[in-house]
Amino acid sequence: MEKVGLWKDEYKTGIEEIDIQHRQLFAKIERLILIAKVGDIEKNRQECENIVDFLADYTISHFASEEALQKKLGYVNYEQHVKLHQQFKNTVLKYKKNMETDFSKSLLKSFVGTLLTWLVMHVCTCDKKIITNEPIDPRKDFSNKESLIRSVAETCLTGHYGIPITGMEPCIYKGYVEGKVIVRNLITVQKKYQFLYGFSETLAKAIYLKACNMYLENPNKLDDMEKSAFIEIGNSLSTYAVMQHFKGRVVSLQSEGEVYRDKFTDSSFDINNNILLDISTKYGSLEIMYCNIP
Repeated sequence: MEKVGLWKDEYKTGIEEIDIQHRQLFAKIERLILIAKVGDIEKNRQECENIVDFLADYTISHFASEEALQKKLGYVNYEQHVKLHQQFKNTVLKYKKNMETDFSKSLLKSFVGTLLTWLVMHVCTCDKKIITNEPIDPRKDFSNKESLIRSVAETCLTGHYGIPITGMEPCIYKGYVEGKVIVRNLITVQKKYQFLYGFSETLAKAIYLKACNMYLENPNKLDDMEKSAFIEIGNSLSTYAVMQHFKGRVVSLQSEGEVYRDKFTDSSFDINNNILLDISTKYGSLEIMYCNIP
């Protein structure tokens, strides 16, 4: 099988112990991707199960090692970092439990898409800040929903993926979002919040490449790994928005996501006349809509 080559030097945190552990995680994920994409999953079932077991155990030990180092260094966002780790440990353990009763290529792809996207984003936007003692998400004050959506866009495109924004235009949401790839996230904290992200084809390809270090071959026919990657991208952005809205005072939240193509129309809630932000970049456009669900 051809190697994927997931690890990049830009993922280095400047802490050798952590970087070595990250390389091991990427290597294991890479092997799962190769099996899920072109391998015989039944023939390689035992190896897959061993790797999933390793990842479940290793994320726990790796996070513990990373948290001990943060505590030693007096990292400013130690408690928030621990929360992010705990949320993701729960995700990995949930996948592991599901695979014990439903070992399938579809579920394996979903697992590696979620794991890889989260790991790349976490390493690049959180772990790199340990050595410099920077806060993960500096708290901001927002006067309205539009300013919050603008911050989410800037965090996503520029902060996470290095894609400069060339223009933003607020519009009134009329019941639908357009894009080649559309992600819908429902976040439940004290209330339920809906986020819609409509990525143009060229922007979807650019973000997928940056998030997973792989090419999005056919946006018209996403596989389970690609879908789970986009759901995780949307989840991270929606979680960021909710954390900013509550100024970090969130003990736990629940998230669910779905992926659609071309156009998403929602008639289940009366959410018309909310703000939709149409964002332009050199790679294409992104539509974002955020609202409370009554």
